[in-house]
Amino acid sequence: MLYDVHAHVGLDLGFYLRGWWPYAATAQDMLQHLDANGIDRGVVFPFGLPSAFDPYVYARDGTVSLLPGRTPFDRENHRLAEELDRLDPARRLSMLAMFDPARNVPAQLAEL
Repeated sequence: MLYDVHAHVGLDLGFYLRGWWPYAATAQDMLQHLDANGIDRGVVFPFGLPSAFDPYVYARDGTVSLLPGRTPFDRENHRLAEELDRLDPARRLSMLAMFDPARNVPAQLAEL
């Protein structure tokens, strides 16, 4: 059995605004890539710049600035879990939650 153990699913608006690619992928995209390359299963997690950070500051300055009232990955981990439930009934994709070890870890753990 072949595994892809490092793949991102979701959206990274900071990547998009900086002109980097890929900046987005869906679970459906990942399953199609697995099939096209003869890979049986994959491990996926959200992109690295979650929506809790200001993407415009990141695109302009390359710095990470947390938006007021937000916690890193407070939406992305939930969205990915929902997407996998909806689009991967065979459970070929396994999710790893993302964390920012430098910012408000107790709140991030509470979100899970």
